[in-house]
Amino acid sequence: MICYGNKGNILLNIPSNYKQNIIQVSIGDYHACLINSSSNLYCWGKNNVKQINIPDNLKVNIRYVLCRQSNTCIITQSNELYCYGSNSYGQLNIPIK
Repeated sequence: MICYGNKGNILLNIPSNYKQNIIQVSIGDYHACLINSSSNLYCWGKNNVKQINIPDNLKVNIRYVLCRQSNTCIITQSNELYCYGSNSYGQLNIPIK
């Protein structure tokens, strides 16, 4: 895999143990995630609003991942949707208090 962009950005430094059999990559502003051919999820980068604070039990059997500016959403093989990160505008569909 080859990535292009700002060399000062951590997103270009894909951890070497993540680089095999990649089937999907999604990149947010300062974090990124990928899914490998075993449907395992790997994320790295900035975690200031818990956008990559995904529980270990949800890092397997992943169908799709989407990274946005400060959020990450995943869809599991059983079509369950989970989102993590900033909810400052209700974007995670969690009521704002």
